[in-house]
Amino acid sequence: MRRLCLARSRAKEPDGGGRWSTLLCMEPGGSTVDVFDGVEFTWTSVETGGDDKKKGKGGGGGGSPRESLELSFDAKHTDTALERYVPFVMSTAEELQMRDRALRIYMNEGQLWHGINHHHPATFDTLAMDPVLKDSVIADLDRFLKRRDYYRRIGKAWKRGYLLYGPPGTGKSSLVAAMANYLRSNLYDLDLSEVRLNSSLQKLLIHMPNKSILVIEDIDCCFDAAASRKDAKRRSWSRNWTPATHRTRQKTAGR
Repeated sequence: MRRLCLARSRAKEPDGGGRWSTLLCMEPGGSTVDVFDGVEFTWTSVETGGDDKKKGKGGGGGGSPRESLELSFDAKHTDTALERYVPFVMSTAEELQMRDRALRIYMNEGQLWHGINHHHPATFDTLAMDPVLKDSVIADLDRFLKRRDYYRRIGKAWKRGYLLYGPPGTGKSSLVAAMANYLRSNLYDLDLSEVRLNSSLQKLLIHMPNKSILVIEDIDCCFDAAASRKDAKRRSWSRNWTPATHRTRQKTAGR
């Protein structure tokens, strides 16, 4: 008879808080059978200790045991195991890990990101939004998630962009938070006023991990400010250049 043990653990978070998680695991030596596409795969819990490795090498023992999972299956299903089952298990484990972790929001200061925990309650279920438009956004996100391999095959970056516009209080930030909670992705709030050089912007973008959301607020104001600076430089250049032209003409006329 297979026996499972239930464990509770508390993970401490950077802001001083903590959260409890429940883990269902096998006892050492236990095993369980998983069926995938009609093929049986057996997982066995194996415990190995560090004492055996130190025998005859002057070691005093005392190594803590380590637990690992051993996968066994019929050899004729090797292709199914390596090409389909193991990738499915790994992707599912990654998805569950992302779903369980605490989300964070990062803000830029200089060339570095500084993050805090993000506990925004907005979800697509609580978002006040046109139902048809909401469903289209969710469908677009799901379609984007499923096309990672497609983007890799065609040689394009796996990314998706959305332009949100409207006066304050219309729900732009809530929609971004709902996307983050739906995708279980951290937010990176980029303040362009803190970026002085293109190289600094490149470093910030390079240090962003995969499966994260980049938010640039008031980007239209940034373009207006950049255009104003260019106009100011152009006017300053014209004022400084005109007297020089006049002096050149005067010298030419005097020869």
